[in-house]
Amino acid sequence: MLSRFEIMQKILLLWCIAGNLSAQILTGIVLNTENREPVIGAHVYLEGSSLFDVTNADGRFEIVVHSVVNVPLVISHITCQPAIIPNPFTSLPDTIFVKEQEYLLSEIVVQASKYTRQEMLRVFRRIFLGTSSTAASCVIENEDKIELWYNNLTFTLSVECDVPISIHNRYLGYRLYVTLIDFEAEFSNRGIKATEPVIKYQCSIIFEDLASDNRRIAGRRMNTFIGSSSHFLRALTNNTLDQSGYELFDSDEKDANLLTSCFTLTDAEDFTKVVINIDPNLQSQTLYFGYPSLGRLYASRNKGAETTEIVFFTTTFYINAWGLLSQPNDLLFIGHMGSLRFGDRLPVNYGIE
Repeated sequence: MLSRFEIMQKILLLWCIAGNLSAQILTGIVLNTENREPVIGAHVYLEGSSLFDVTNADGRFEIVVHSVVNVPLVISHITCQPAIIPNPFTSLPDTIFVKEQEYLLSEIVVQASKYTRQEMLRVFRRIFLGTSSTAASCVIENEDKIELWYNNLTFTLSVECDVPISIHNRYLGYRLYVTLIDFEAEFSNRGIKATEPVIKYQCSIIFEDLASDNRRIAGRRMNTFIGSSSHFLRALTNNTLDQSGYELFDSDEKDANLLTSCFTLTDAEDFTKVVINIDPNLQSQTLYFGYPSLGRLYASRNKGAETTEIVFFTTTFYINAWGLLSQPNDLLFIGHMGSLRFGDRLPVNYGIE
């Protein structure tokens, strides 16, 4: 009798074998636009993954990828503006030119804040990393570089950082480098200590694996992955929702038939096309962030201990080989999956290679 851990290892191995059938090498040279000199020490990575390289003295990089996915390639260097190649497997030039970073002085508005820096940092850690035991093991290593301010009129906490935020996740054995493009947390008029905010952010992430051969940490990563949105979407594309322990139900009760009748799957080049067979009883015109939903379902695992409301804003969406949505805003996860923040995040290629 196989244990739960052994079963999940076998499922991940199947995903890995499928990915290895189409290994490719992404390679190129990064040059400075102004002087045509090589950019040395730039991080070149597939967005949100642990697949990266650092440019050498010639500005060259090389990344081996074992599955073709529609994930942007990011070029990041402290002295240059980030460059993004939307689909590097079809449009990666031999030479990539990056512009030098311009640091402009913005207008300074002096406003007395009702919160101290330490109070704002404490709240930022909570809403950024999460509140799980895994998140509690995380340490932001360069907090002194983070700028925070609170707008007393709009009840908004804004955060900026000129360098990537370095997060050491000791429990999962990763170091995350998060380039924060935009981050705002809007609270109610009761303030940052009394309410949960609506968070709007844009960022770019790279994972450094610090424990690739540690079996104990490998088990922790597996336990973190199971029940995440990536786990759900991969199980959906592989028709293994039932074997992965998921139950689907509407607002009334669980329905085993939903596992087979709710979704229609077809291959669409590098994606799995998912069509939702929405029952009129599941339709909901509730507004989420100003957008009306077309329907919702509930996914439950672990005897209901992990329940997620999945809100659909489209009846058709696409999932790639890594379990990523082609359009992230097509679905909204509320509940267990939606509560997982950066402290519980794994590379998007986890279990694939």
